[in-house]
Amino acid sequence: MKPNPRRLRKILNFAAFNLLFFALYLNFIHKDQDVLPVSNKAVAVKKANATQLVANPDQYLKEKELKQLVLEKGTAVNQ
Repeated sequence: MKPNPRRLRKILNFAAFNLLFFALYLNFIHKDQDVLPVSNKAVAVKKANATQLVANPDQYLKEKELKQLVLEKGTAVNQ
């Protein structure tokens, strides 16, 4: 009796599909025992207590005015 090539292809595809999902399981779901535990200590972040002075405030003021102008045009179109 000669093996059917279509049936053989289906069996090989099924085995390859199962092998792929087993590899994904090992890679993503299965937990490694060598991983170090993550500490829950808080990280210190320095906060600014006062206004910070800049060397060229005109540059930032122009950007702020442009953003405000764009926002005003956007809301006027939407209304």
